[in-house]
Amino acid sequence: MAEYSSMDVCPLPLPPRCAPSGALSRLPTTNVNSPVPPEKAAPSCPGHSFRKLQIVLIIDQKAAKNLRVREMACNDVQKVADSLNVNLIRLDFDRLDFGETNALDVFYNADIALVDVSITQQQPSLCYHIGVRESMGQSYNIILTHFTDETSELLVKALRKTLAHLPMIVYILPNDNSSLVSVDKSSKIDNIAQLKADIEQISEKPYLKSGRLISFRSRMRQALKSVQIEASAHSREKFLSDLRKARETEDVAEANRFLDKMRHRLDNPDVLSVDTLYQFMLSYRDNQNYDAMISLIDDLSRIENCSIVNAQAVRFLYAFALNRRNKEGDRDRALETVLQIISDNTDGTVSPDVVCLAGRIYKDKFINSNYEDRESLDKAIEWYRKAFDVSPLEYSGINLTTLLRARGETFENNSEMQQIAVVLNSLLGRKGALANLSEYWDVATYFEVSVLAEDYPKACQAALKMAILKPPIWFLKSTMENIKLINRCAATM
Repeated sequence: MAEYSSMDVCPLPLPPRCAPSGALSRLPTTNVNSPVPPEKAAPSCPGHSFRKLQIVLIIDQKAAKNLRVREMACNDVQKVADSLNVNLIRLDFDRLDFGETNALDVFYNADIALVDVSITQQQPSLCYHIGVRESMGQSYNIILTHFTDETSELLVKALRKTLAHLPMIVYILPNDNSSLVSVDKSSKIDNIAQLKADIEQISEKPYLKSGRLISFRSRMRQALKSVQIEASAHSREKFLSDLRKARETEDVAEANRFLDKMRHRLDNPDVLSVDTLYQFMLSYRDNQNYDAMISLIDDLSRIENCSIVNAQAVRFLYAFALNRRNKEGDRDRALETVLQIISDNTDGTVSPDVVCLAGRIYKDKFINSNYEDRESLDKAIEWYRKAFDVSPLEYSGINLTTLLRARGETFENNSEMQQIAVVLNSLLGRKGALANLSEYWDVATYFEVSVLAEDYPKACQAALKMAILKPPIWFLKSTMENIKLINRCAATM
């Protein structure tokens, strides 16, 4: 992004990221306060250099409904970012939702997250990732939404309990289709009456002079101009930088040795936090070093009052590693951890990923029983169905379909499988042609759907595309386990 020497550059440092001031965590964890003294975490001595504010924007640019309005909002945010000389990164929702390591790294470590929740189907996943940011001390999260008479009530009903504590910036397109309009001050999601009153003023001319209404671009400038972060190098940022280098190392053994050497740096209270621990575990996960993931959390759990290990994101990866390692008792410990996470989220805000992991554990139990444990098969179907009901996405949908097939159901005779197939094909179609897909899980879903439909020419094309993408080995193993399951069931029917 170009430099603008004459533009406003925000001079005030943010409070330390690992010591949130009054941020409410969505995750069912004990209080994860920073062990770093404020004077150490955020030095404010004159003469320190400042780095550009790092902002990540999540906004859908694929769904056809109201796409033009969202594109206008995206362009306005970009223009404001350019004028303030800050770095704006646009991150695709699908990459974040699939848990791509680089996408998670960008989202969780940005100074400010601008999250557009206009697409109802994306809200469960976005709420989860915002919650993870908050648990990491990343308290600068701003909700954006396109407000209309048609969608406002639905949006408020879905989000008021979960994100009511966050500032919300609405954008509205007036009848003259000129430029987007917003509200002058931060609005709480539960302040429905005021929001409706503001929207009604738009029909009154001139709406920009009527009380709280201003242009959306001006409102974004208000929000972003109020914060800036000191950019002095410190141990935490160096740790995360070294993690990125480890991920770029192609030799898995070398990468694991590098990570093992880095582990002792977590003894430094300036380094250890939910986000650094989470990113560290992701690096081990991509190398399939499940022993290291488990021993790390087990060791930290022995430390008195080490509440970091109770963060939902950390517990999720711990359960994931236990299930993958599968030593004696591991699967039961993994299932116990996942069910406890779900039990702790009785308000319905549990991530679909967590629900899917419960299904995955039961699915693995079924496979390891030589396909004889029908109770585990039924449980796996139950949990994947719950995940698909919460948020109809490719991962839960393809697994639910595969397991229904394993139980003896067929597309011709099962209406649920037919409905899932419609959703999966619609989701895949929106992503474009196979040749243009760049995300592994998109291609893998295309591959598995083709196998289920016995369209083997398309399956071969998808298999070639998967190989070209060079994904982590465990990605391929996960996909091939589904194919083996499909083939096994087909052979016994």
